[in-house]
Amino acid sequence: MSSTLTQPLSELALSVGAVATQSATTAGILAAYHDHLECDVVAIYTRTAASNGAVNYRRRAAVPASAPDHDAFQAVIARLPTNREDDERFRATLPLVDTVEDTQYYILELPGVGVLVLLAPERLSAGAIAALEPLNERVAGLVARSSDSVTASEDDGVGQPGRRHEPESYDQLRWIIDLFPQPVFVKDETGQYLVANEALAEMFGTTVEDIEGSTDDEVLASRTEVTRVQEHDMSVIEANKPIEITGERVTDAAGKRRVFDTTKVPYDTLDDGRRAVLGVANDVTERREREIELERNRDFLEKVQESASIGAWEVDHNAETLRWEDEVARITGYPLAYEPSITDTISLYHPEDRPTIEAAFETLMANGTPFDLELRIITTDDDVRWVRTRADPRYDDEESFIGARGIVQDIHERKARELELEQLKNRFERFAGAVRYGFTLIRPDYSEMLYQNPAAADVYGVSEDALRDDPLVWLESVHPDDRDRVEHWFETQEPATLDGTQKLEFRLDHPDRGRRWLLIRSHAVMDNGNVAHLASVTTDITERRRLEDELRASEDSLRRLVKIASDTDRSVGEKRSRLLALGCDYLDLPYGFLNRLEGDEWTLVDAEGTHPSLRVGGPAPAGRPCRRQPHGQESVVAIEDIRRDEGSVTSAEQRPFDCYLGSTVIVDGERYGTLCFADESPRTREFGPSERAFVELLVQWLGYELTGQKFERRLRELNETARELMATETPAEIAAVATESADDVLEIPETAIWAYDDRREALVPQAVAADEQMGINELPTFERTDRNGAGDESRGETLVWNAFNSGKRFVCDDSDTVLRTATDEPEIRSQLLLPLGTHGLLVAGSSDRSAFSETDRNLLEVLAATVEAALDRAEHEQLLRSARADLERSNQKLEEFAYAASHDMKEPLRSTANYLTLFEELYEPGETLDEAGCNLLEQAVAGTTRLRSMIDGLLEYSRVEAIAEWTDSVALETVVDRAILNLSVRVNETDGTVTRDSLPTVQGDSRLLVQLFQNLLDNGLKYSDADQPQVHVALVDEVAQSPDTVASETGTNVATDCYHLRVEDNGTGMDASAVARAFDVFERHGRRDDDGTGMGLPLCQRIVEHHGGAITIESEPGSGTAVNLWLPAAES
Repeated sequence: MSSTLTQPLSELALSVGAVATQSATTAGILAAYHDHLECDVVAIYTRTAASNGAVNYRRRAAVPASAPDHDAFQAVIARLPTNREDDERFRATLPLVDTVEDTQYYILELPGVGVLVLLAPERLSAGAIAALEPLNERVAGLVARSSDSVTASEDDGVGQPGRRHEPESYDQLRWIIDLFPQPVFVKDETGQYLVANEALAEMFGTTVEDIEGSTDDEVLASRTEVTRVQEHDMSVIEANKPIEITGERVTDAAGKRRVFDTTKVPYDTLDDGRRAVLGVANDVTERREREIELERNRDFLEKVQESASIGAWEVDHNAETLRWEDEVARITGYPLAYEPSITDTISLYHPEDRPTIEAAFETLMANGTPFDLELRIITTDDDVRWVRTRADPRYDDEESFIGARGIVQDIHERKARELELEQLKNRFERFAGAVRYGFTLIRPDYSEMLYQNPAAADVYGVSEDALRDDPLVWLESVHPDDRDRVEHWFETQEPATLDGTQKLEFRLDHPDRGRRWLLIRSHAVMDNGNVAHLASVTTDITERRRLEDELRASEDSLRRLVKIASDTDRSVGEKRSRLLALGCDYLDLPYGFLNRLEGDEWTLVDAEGTHPSLRVGGPAPAGRPCRRQPHGQESVVAIEDIRRDEGSVTSAEQRPFDCYLGSTVIVDGERYGTLCFADESPRTREFGPSERAFVELLVQWLGYELTGQKFERRLRELNETARELMATETPAEIAAVATESADDVLEIPETAIWAYDDRREALVPQAVAADEQMGINELPTFERTDRNGAGDESRGETLVWNAFNSGKRFVCDDSDTVLRTATDEPEIRSQLLLPLGTHGLLVAGSSDRSAFSETDRNLLEVLAATVEAALDRAEHEQLLRSARADLERSNQKLEEFAYAASHDMKEPLRSTANYLTLFEELYEPGETLDEAGCNLLEQAVAGTTRLRSMIDGLLEYSRVEAIAEWTDSVALETVVDRAILNLSVRVNETDGTVTRDSLPTVQGDSRLLVQLFQNLLDNGLKYSDADQPQVHVALVDEVAQSPDTVASETGTNVATDCYHLRVEDNGTGMDASAVARAFDVFERHGRRDDDGTGMGLPLCQRIVEHHGGAITIESEPGSGTAVNLWLPAAES
């Protein structure tokens, strides 16, 4: 039988219609089935049912009339049921198709009649069987109306091949074409539609009445379609033969181009003799679209195969080698021409995977069992790569196994990602399984649970299986007042599709824990713009909600607390008392008190309520937490906490209160004491989180207030210290006041001040203050060892100099730095270094680590700034006093100088005037001078000469200060030798001797120093009665003396270390009064007063003082004179 049943089914319908309009015999109908479907046997069995449930199938008609003794026919009869239950099951399986000895039999439903049995040598397609259903329904109606029971025989002429039963009227034709679900029409040779069915009318979007009588031009969409259709029609009419038209395209009512396979047959039974064509159109639009899509997919697959690293292979059943595509060769690294055997192919796989692939191949080749495996191969480059190997059996047309074909796909990158994802998944599951919150991953529509950690089921109070089967199973346990809101949230809010995190809080009646508050945080996880899944974290927030409710209930108390805290008109003491009253009122406890810890002594500072143990100013109540240091400085401790703390419980006899709640008060980072609320009677319930939180809030506020009060007190005392410092004159006194203030006001355990000595370039200890427990070791002097300020690191000098040079605050927790106790017990563990500008350094120390709070540091910086200002003031005042003293001394010297100058300089003028007056009186102009007159003129000239010498001396004296400051290093040996050379004439005249020791190098001006020693040596040679005057320049000490030593020996303050030298002679010497006047200007000594001007020694003094040195004279009459010189040592 042909698989294309369009024409046979059309002819069958026509034949059945003809039988129905003529005789309507059952045998005639069966003959139509027999002829047009080419069946061996066609039979109808009617169904009758008895009241007792019995069912009987009786053959009503058959073609041929005598059913053959055929196994297939007997199989049909065996299938027919005999009772009602079996019949219901039997009818539910119809249509029924089976095969017996190469014969196909079909049992089809005839509604209301029974069944239609067909036996055929070839199989009917499922589409053909489905197309018979509407025809069978019409046949069932004909059979039901027919009362004949005649069966046709092979000799009746019914059912003979080639016999046609055609309708003879349009009614007959209408009855026939309405059987077809496909579009059916009859057109004459002019293209006019004579008959059409509903399917055709529906396709064109009109009615049957409108189509019938219309032409192709009126029905079809374009002239092109009209021409093509009419050409097909005329071909059928003129050739008088049916044709099959494949892929005919027609535009339907919606404007869509549809494809039909149309069968057109000649139709010549019109009453008026016109020729016509009958057409049945099968809509194959979807099939053609699928074919086109299949072709596209085939092309696409070839491209994808290349890009997806997929290659095909094939092996024949009896062959020893495989054939593979280019991609397989590329994956394995072998050439395309290589044809490996099955054994060679198996050897490509990793040794651990070879047993798997070998067993799969054996099963495939033996039984045709397909396989799909992911295994590892080893390429020709010895690389291990993951591949997917798939194989399917191949069969020939006779269903015989002929080999296998399959694919190899390189999945190495995907496998690596999968392994990485698996590791991430394992880590994620370990993490999610360890947290105590419920974590879930759910489909966006809440239909499937993708992941849940163990805590998820526990937090909802359901089993893990129940939550896995229904992610929202817990909704049944939601509190009735919240259920509508929660369900509405899930139904309308669609948190999985919203951007960001959605939150939902609700109550749930937990089967084990009672009523709980839960918080769900849901977040949509996106993938390429679409919601992949919903990540949710569910947290039990019962305790948080309870605390919020309790705190909300205490809103009035909090408002009162804010009012007390913000009252600026009340003192801290008044606020403290009101705070205790507020705490008692809030906690409903009769007693509240504040304790203070000073050293080891506990004192009651303030109290609310009257109790024998509460005496303000007396000892604090015993027991804990009255005198307790909580586990954490800010923790709140209640009586129940103490009772649970076994091993440290105060006995009932020692404990004055059986109910209390308190905490440690921290002031400026240090423990101040405890704030407690108590009752003598035990409490019926434990203190809740909100009550503890309220007490903690009171403690913090009190700590802030006391810290501020302490800070203000310290500032006031520092202000008093500042006034005292500004009235103190010397740096040493300022340092003493500052260290005492640090000890008394700031309560710093140890404070010291180092002053910077610019002459020594060292930090010298100046003052220290320490409490009795600390003790203080001797403070070191920090000397700068190089120009960069680095010192001996083991003594902390580097840190000291870094702080001093940078001008920045340094904080260190190091016991081996600056301050050290005498016994190192207690050890100093914290130190704060604060520079005092250019004056020095203030260092504070403590035996506690990190002892200095930010407040301590700020206050110490205030003190350091005040000390620096006081030292600046003292320095300026000292400079002012020195300048005033220098001015006074200068004025005195000026007065003395003016007196001496006016007195001593008049004498040579008066002497000269007297001699000249006498000369004028004795001699007339033009008179010859005698010896007496010449002597008078010589005496006058001598007076003027002496006056000139005095004036020159004054000029030398005044010029010393005009010379710039001395900055050179000068070798004294060179200076003295130069002075001796300058006095060589005097040495020869006096037959004197000048000697010297080895002399050092000093800092000064070489010209002035030559003048200094020349004057001293000249005095020693000039004022001597010895026949051979002797002068010696000696170095008293090879080591330069300190300024303090120089000051103690001379009474003169010098700025730097100085060398001590002596200029000794064997001259006449001077008495004490002469020594006292030795440095007065114009003061002359000895018997030869006329030889000097009295300016030599004053000039020497002026030169020495200009160099920052000192000069003294030791002399006795007849014992010679020694001049002591202290000159500044040269810088090393």
